[in-house]
Amino acid sequence: MKYILFSVFFVFSFFCFSQITINVIDFDTNLPISGAKIYLHTNNLLLGISDAKGTILLETEKMENETVFVEAAKYMPKYEIINEDYYTIYLESKEQYKKKSSDAESIIFQMIKKEKINNPHALENYQYTSYTKFEIDADSSSFHYIETPKKKREIINNQIKTILPYSMFFIAERAMIHKYDKKLGEKNIIEANNVSGLKKPIYEALAKALMMNELPDFLEEKNLKFYRFKKVDSLEINHRKTYKVVFYLKKQYNSIAASNGTLFVDAESYALVRYIGTIKDNLTYFYKIEREPHYGIWFTRSEYTKIFFPITRILNKNNPGAHSWATISTVYSKFKTMVSFTKKEFFGYNYETEKDFWDNDKKISLYRNPILTRRELNTYPTIDSLSQKYKLIKKIQFFSPILNGEVKVGKINFDLFNSVRFNDFEGLRFQFGGRTNYDFSKDFSVRSFAAWATKDQQMKFGGGIDFFVNKINNGKLCLFAESDVNAAGKNRFREYGAIENIRDQTNNLSNNIYYRHEKGTLEYQQDFFDIFTAAIVTDYQKQKPVFNYSYKGNPTYTKYDQFATSLRIKFTPFVKYMKTPIDKIAIEDNLPYFFFNYTRSWNAFSSDFEYNKIDLTSFLKWENSLGNTKITANAGYISGKTTLLNLYEGFGVVKNGSTVWGRFELKGYNTFETIHPGSFFASQYTAFFLSHTFKDLRVFGHKYLYITIVYNGMIGNLEHRELHSEHKFSVPEKYYQEVGIEFNKLISIFGIGAYYRLGTYHTGNFDNNLYLKLTYTLFK
Repeated sequence: MKYILFSVFFVFSFFCFSQITINVIDFDTNLPISGAKIYLHTNNLLLGISDAKGTILLETEKMENETVFVEAAKYMPKYEIINEDYYTIYLESKEQYKKKSSDAESIIFQMIKKEKINNPHALENYQYTSYTKFEIDADSSSFHYIETPKKKREIINNQIKTILPYSMFFIAERAMIHKYDKKLGEKNIIEANNVSGLKKPIYEALAKALMMNELPDFLEEKNLKFYRFKKVDSLEINHRKTYKVVFYLKKQYNSIAASNGTLFVDAESYALVRYIGTIKDNLTYFYKIEREPHYGIWFTRSEYTKIFFPITRILNKNNPGAHSWATISTVYSKFKTMVSFTKKEFFGYNYETEKDFWDNDKKISLYRNPILTRRELNTYPTIDSLSQKYKLIKKIQFFSPILNGEVKVGKINFDLFNSVRFNDFEGLRFQFGGRTNYDFSKDFSVRSFAAWATKDQQMKFGGGIDFFVNKINNGKLCLFAESDVNAAGKNRFREYGAIENIRDQTNNLSNNIYYRHEKGTLEYQQDFFDIFTAAIVTDYQKQKPVFNYSYKGNPTYTKYDQFATSLRIKFTPFVKYMKTPIDKIAIEDNLPYFFFNYTRSWNAFSSDFEYNKIDLTSFLKWENSLGNTKITANAGYISGKTTLLNLYEGFGVVKNGSTVWGRFELKGYNTFETIHPGSFFASQYTAFFLSHTFKDLRVFGHKYLYITIVYNGMIGNLEHRELHSEHKFSVPEKYYQEVGIEFNKLISIFGIGAYYRLGTYHTGNFDNNLYLKLTYTLFK
């Protein structure tokens, strides 16, 4: 009987526990490493120590995708994901022999070279589905139960300890259909989406782009010199011979870079079959990508990311030993090519949502792969209950519009970024305003503002309504009236984003060349072909300069009338948008941008001007081995007669001061750092702003030096110079240029820049041409 019981116990143990063999090997010598310690990363539990053969036998539950930390004397420590029952971990000596492996590097070069023909984009068309699961979890054993909690943090700690055995912190799921055609483009449709704790979608959270058949960023030919590669094995995957290549980062070239990993490369096609890698910075990231062959190309089958982060330290600072992590896993399936698509299927935007996509468990269950565990299923009702208890939905919805410069309170989004501003004319300006949101009406939005400033002590106000028409093309019909002030020669002809609006405010800190206007505007705008946004605008305004200026010999402060129409076009060829029932969201915001504006001021309705005006602006960017180069190019042309208020000002931002430090202030955005506001005007001009930011230069530890060099240039002309008097200004008829160097992020987001005037406008005195500025890096 005892033998039967022993046999039953042995079989039970065999099925409950599996034996995992781990070999720890020297990266350079292939010799075993004894005394290496392996810890489970989730709770720092010591799993074992390697013997004289470098082997560790683990009697444990299945450890697929479990993360371990490995350390040994005289070797660099390493994080690794365990993916097999027999696993080899390569450690690099601290002495770093730095031997080259020409065969491994040859394999990697071939893989990069043939990526285009191995990628699905080599096909004429294809279609597939994806199922993504995002989870936040923690190790319950690392939380301590407090028997008599007194503080709120201690109570939360106990609640977390209670729910973790049967629920996670968070779970979200997304199912999508992806279509691609070389002629028609691409289309990605969110079929279904579930998010624990939320009853309404936060569309910004849906916009996470997938890697989808792309090589990891670090595998670019220009970056290979920073890594050591070694071919360690040949094996069979998908019944095909496959090279196994391990790699180490030998020299850090960015503040965040892949530190080590393993690449599996198909021996025949040189396609990437599998990638397992680690990134270690302030957080620890683990990646695993699997590919498989279809129709002569290699298609991504799955992606897995695990990120360790201190969310539990945020919840309870008294429990620093708690471990938490997020996982993002995506499974791709139903891949097919030679699909018969219609143009209608690709009409609209790159990313869209189905009407019934939100909280549709029935639909998403058709895509789940694998099905949810009992603990994952329990997370939805558990987090829904906690969300209602702590009013998390309202808090999230309150903060979700902040990236757009707004704060949502009920049915109104209040303007945040424009609430406090400063310029030399108004002084400190306080503004209160906002707009009704989608909860108020799905068909229109009412917006308004009221402002008062300390220096001019004048009220400014405005209001209007936007009607959402032709929603499939993001069409809007806008009516707006305002009484406000604006800087002379800086008329806006394009919509500014929230971040660009903040930057633009710094351009007028020392500017007091302003005019008042009372304006009414009628505008219709809509998107064309996803990448074009066009608007037709009609406006009537009364303008009054509030600086010492005379036009045609009229008395200063004379009020002028203007009636004008405009055509505005925005072209963003590489930006990919998601269309939602509320608005469109840029999910891949890539340069270049191009803006075109044509304005006609008519001799009608008592208008004092008749002229034509053309404006062009482009934002360009290039990445290279030394960093990235940005160019903003502007050009403008006016034919006809009008005041300085409607001409082009010289992008000046300099503060008045007799010494270098007396002129010290905040740097502008796409401006000349050596020109005073209002000192240059033109009716035709060309200007560009060039900057090159070098790759982050590591100084010591985690400290980096961020260096940018700057070169700006401008030339212009002014017709009918005799019409303008009283205000003293120049015309940039000769080429104006300046250079600069910036040391950014010396303290938090702030740094310092030095700028120097060159060429014709150089005064001959070093101090008069040198300007020091406080730089800032906001949303890089």
